[in-house]
Amino acid sequence: LAGVLKFSTSLTCCNVLRNNLDVPAAKTLVEAVKDKDVSLAGIQPDQKEANFCNEGLKPPDAILLSSDLYKSGVSTSLTSCNVLRNNLD
Repeated sequence: LAGVLKFSTSLTCCNVLRNNLDVPAAKTLVEAVKDKDVSLAGIQPDQKEANFCNEGLKPPDAILLSSDLYKSGVSTSLTSCNVLRNNLD
């Protein structure tokens, strides 16, 4: 998947959360899209709120989500992001 994401020119959003990735795999995906405005957590460009409450997210999911939140092209419209009640520690 990382190889496809690296060369994709039209993809802006995909959701790879909750796929039992390990930390190195999550970091590889983030690296593949580091210079692109591609959401790995399914956040749409015009989305105002993201509710991930009680979704069973784990540390690799937090890595993917943080990539989205860091990119202004992905999270510009986002005003609220709920990650309560997950396994992020």
